[in-house]
Amino acid sequence: MMLVSVTAEHGAKRHALGSEADGEAPWQVHIRAVDNALAKKNLSLATRAWQNAYDAALERHRWDALVEVGDASLRIGEVGGLPKPSEARARWIYLAALVLARKHRLLDGVLRAAEAFAALGDREVVNQCICFAEGLAGRASNGKGHDRLQPAKARLAALLVVAESKRLTA
Repeated sequence: MMLVSVTAEHGAKRHALGSEADGEAPWQVHIRAVDNALAKKNLSLATRAWQNAYDAALERHRWDALVEVGDASLRIGEVGGLPKPSEARARWIYLAALVLARKHRLLDGVLRAAEAFAALGDREVVNQCICFAEGLAGRASNGKGHDRLQPAKARLAALLVVAESKRLTA
């Protein structure tokens, strides 16, 4: 009887959180809750939803989930008027995403992490990401890895310029 109850509870929780098969990953449900709470300026609720999103992202060991959670951290900081602590938290999460993407040799993940760091204005980490991406592009099985790098580098340079100009005007 206990096993049935636990299984039913787990199934209900999984359904409530969404699943990748439903088209929405568990962390995305929580990210949506963060954004809904932020729209209402409810920082307490947004922070709790963010923690749930972070936990779900860690559980899945996915670079893309971590990037989304890092982005949500920045939004919380903007609405809450505390951008620096949220930026520091996002930076650590983006770093974890980069490590995962590099470990699994995922060019898209490395480039997306580079974009996140570029938006923060972190030129040094962006340059390191580019080095990682160049190494991964050389190993791409379809031979098109290097073709993707030039537009990515241009996008990263533009993001860095925007981030640096924001810092100058702040």
